[in-house]
Amino acid sequence: MSVLKTDFYFYFQLSTEEDQEATDMLVGNAQNLMQSVKETVRAAECASIKIRTASEINIENFKKLSNSTSSSNYE
Repeated sequence: MSVLKTDFYFYFQLSTEEDQEATDMLVGNAQNLMQSVKETVRAAECASIKIRTASEINIENFKKLSNSTSSSNYE
């Protein structure tokens, strides 16, 4: 009976250590994934701002060009 208790205790202890290691690995992977997602979102936001700014500049230049071309046609 004592051998059975010892085997059960050893198995339970080993299983708990393995579970803890697996949990630690999962938590570490989840933290790495979250960090990657944050960096990707930041990069997408920066790209969006650059594109928006560039398109606004192009629209303003187009309006200026259109206005100067249309006023020069009437002169």
